[in-house]
Amino acid sequence: MRLAVLGCLCGLAAGLCPAASLAGCTPVRWPWAEARTLELLEPGTFDCLLIERAQCSAEFTSAARARGLRTLAIVRERAGLAESVSSALKAGLDGVVLQGDFDAPSVTEAARHAPVAAIVPRRAMAGVAAADVAGTAEALWPSIRILGSDGAVAAGPSRGPWIDTNSGFLRFAAARTVWLANVPPEGRALRAEDYGIAMADALLGGAVWVAALDHDLAARLHAGDAQARAVRKRVGEYARFARQQRAWLELKPAGGVVVIQDEASGALYSGGLLDMLGTRHIPLRAYAPGAETRAAAESAALVVDMPRWLARSGSLMPAEGWRFPRAAGFALEPKALTEADYRQLSQLWDGVSFAVARRNLGVRVFNGSGMLSSLRAGGTRLTGEPLVQQPCMLSSLRAGGTRSAVVLVNYTGYPVEAVTLQFPGAVKTARLLAPGRQPVKLERYELEQGGTGVDVARMEHLAIVVIE
Repeated sequence: MRLAVLGCLCGLAAGLCPAASLAGCTPVRWPWAEARTLELLEPGTFDCLLIERAQCSAEFTSAARARGLRTLAIVRERAGLAESVSSALKAGLDGVVLQGDFDAPSVTEAARHAPVAAIVPRRAMAGVAAADVAGTAEALWPSIRILGSDGAVAAGPSRGPWIDTNSGFLRFAAARTVWLANVPPEGRALRAEDYGIAMADALLGGAVWVAALDHDLAARLHAGDAQARAVRKRVGEYARFARQQRAWLELKPAGGVVVIQDEASGALYSGGLLDMLGTRHIPLRAYAPGAETRAAAESAALVVDMPRWLARSGSLMPAEGWRFPRAAGFALEPKALTEADYRQLSQLWDGVSFAVARRNLGVRVFNGSGMLSSLRAGGTRLTGEPLVQQPCMLSSLRAGGTRSAVVLVNYTGYPVEAVTLQFPGAVKTARLLAPGRQPVKLERYELEQGGTGVDVARMEHLAIVVIE
């Protein structure tokens, strides 16, 4: 799925690389029009400001340009689009964000005149290839689903905690840079860790969160509140970390399980099969039907064929004639599933669980309840027999001269301790990277059953374990 063009769309601001693409930006919605508010921006964090058209002024854009920042005007209406783009450029802005139900011709026309980020409904993302970056605001605010006032945690067919996450959908969509533009829930003052989880949830799926302040924090920051500034500093640490570690976060997903999906079989949904498997830390790769998918399936230990596209013996598939349940906003609700849908998803999960058993398909994560993980690798080759020939086998994860990384995201809101990672092959070195922290060398130990174990003594909301 082609979601962005990484070519040469010129940055118009002085001091920006002419060939730089919006795909390399770290964006934030900027709620103020005064140039003095730019002093609230932590150095080395966000470098691209999304501003409403009513805020645009020569004074603001000039001040932003002097700091090496890009400014993008948010355009929400198709009517008068050409005039909106022209006026934004005349005001000194560096491009536009088309946010709303914009069609492909509108995006293509706007992209002829300016760098464009298209924040559109999920179903429209594949059609805006002319944009520098595709994104969507049709996204969940990430957290663990709590039922009622007693603090009980919801569970889905996987029997694990139901995590409101966008990562499953992003695993499918983020073949290119994607901007996830969900905003804080109304009427809720957020803690610094809430912002960290939102940013980490996007990173887990290979996307970039368009950071947005809740109204309370924005007002307190504008008034100079000291506690608000402390929150801003911590949020800045996450943004700085994401920029510094982008090379790791841009590695391709790895794992012995290949999940084939298309839009009709739930690829655009949150709460679907990919998110179910994520709660059990099963390393996987998500593909749409195509030639690359067929090649990936040949080397996989397990293939889950949701659209029954390959329909070959040994693949796990839903019952013939079953259709993925519909849901408003592309978000499945556990309580809204029919008995038949719940049973079908449970059967798929049980099939994966049985096939995987205690095998290591790239990494195993222990004490990770309330967390999600993603194994990423560059030049890493998974070896093993396909399920149809020898069930559940994956001989090793062998590094082909490059390093691999496991991205860990903790949704619980409090630090977790004693997380164990087990890798199927030998690990020479392991390091822990975390926002606002110095890298930590991790001890390694051999496992009785073969492979290498690594322990993370403590992590907060986002960590990357780099191995080689």
